[in-house]
Amino acid sequence: MDRGTADQRSFGGSSRPMMTRAGNDMTMQRDEMLRSGA
Repeated sequence: MDRGTADQRSFGGSSRPMMTRAGNDMTMQRDEMLRSGA
């Protein structure tokens, strides 16, 4: 689980400032789904 979260965070990191906003929303939604599903 931590591995997936780390990958998502890295993807939405400062590496892509333009996609940071969308990435953050998607990451938050995925985290919630993973936590609820897990």
